[in-house]
Amino acid sequence: MKRRYLCLFLVLALALTLISPIKSVFGAGTALQISNIVAESGVKYSTGTLDIGSPQYVNSNLNFVYTGVPNKFIGLPYIMTSYNDSFRKETSFLKFTIDKPANVYVVYDNRAPIPTWMLQDNFKDSGFDFSDPNWPRGASGWVRSFPAGTVVLGGNELGGGMYNVIVEGIGTSSVNISNISAASGTQYKVNRLDVGQPQYVDAPSSLTYTYVPPEDIGEQYIITSYDDSFVRSSSFLKFDINTEATVIVTLDRRLPLPRWMVQAGFVNTGRVYRDPAWPSDAIGWGKVYPAGTVTLGGNEFGGGMYDVIVVPG
Repeated sequence: MKRRYLCLFLVLALALTLISPIKSVFGAGTALQISNIVAESGVKYSTGTLDIGSPQYVNSNLNFVYTGVPNKFIGLPYIMTSYNDSFRKETSFLKFTIDKPANVYVVYDNRAPIPTWMLQDNFKDSGFDFSDPNWPRGASGWVRSFPAGTVVLGGNELGGGMYNVIVEGIGTSSVNISNISAASGTQYKVNRLDVGQPQYVDAPSSLTYTYVPPEDIGEQYIITSYDDSFVRSSSFLKFDINTEATVIVTLDRRLPLPRWMVQAGFVNTGRVYRDPAWPSDAIGWGKVYPAGTVTLGGNEFGGGMYDVIVVPG
C-alpha cells in the first residue's frame, strides 16, 4: 500500500512540474527607440527594420538593398544613411538618441580602411559580414556599446559605400541562429518577435501575433510552417546556436504535450501567446540548451504549428 501511494505521489509531482507555470524569468527582450537623428550634411536619414531586401540608403534614385544579413540582425532597427555622404570627414557627423543601452554596429565597406574616429572610439570587428551590390567585397559590422543618451559617430571618410548603423538593445537576444533545417523541406526563417509579426512562412498575412509577453518582445524566433502541424517525427527541426540559450516552444494550448517534449524535459514557462491560429492561445514551454545543435520533434497533434523563441542564457 505504501509503495502504491509513493508511486502515485511521484506521478503527481511530475505532472505538477509539467503543468504548473515556472515563475523564473528566462530572459527579457528590449524594445529600443531611436530618435533625434541629425546628419551634418542636412540629409534626412530614416530608420527601418533590417532584413534581406531592406534598402541601404534614403536616396530614392538608388536600388541598393541588402542581399546578405546574418540572422542575428534580422528584425533589428537600423539607420538608412545617404550615398552622397560617403566622403564626409567630420569626427562628429551623425548624432542620434537611444532610450536604452545598446550595441551600435557601423556596417562599413570592406574596400576601405576604417576611419580614425572608429579606432579612437574602440569599435571592434564583430565578425559579422553583410552584402549589398554597393559593397563588392561585402561590409563588416564594427561594434561598440553605448549608454542610453546621445550617440555621436564620425563621417565615412574614404568613399566607397557609405556606412549604415544597426542598433541592438543590450538585453536583446545575442544568440546567432544558423543552419535551420526542417525535415519537411520548408525553408523556415528568423525574425524578431513582436505584436503583428507573422506566425508562419506559408499562411495568410492575417495569422500574426496579437499578444506577446513583454519579456519576449525583441527576442529572436523561428517562423515555422502551418503545413507542418501534423508531423510526428522526434527529430524534425534542427538549428545551431553559438551560445547557451533557452529554447521556448509555443505550443497550442488545445494540444497535449508531444512525447519528445516530455522526454526532453521542457517545462511550462507560464508565458502565453495569442494568434488567430491558436483559438485558445499558446503556452511557452522552455528548456536550456548548450551551444551547438538543437533538435526538436514535430507538432504531432495538428492544431496550430508551434514557433520557436530563442532567449540568451
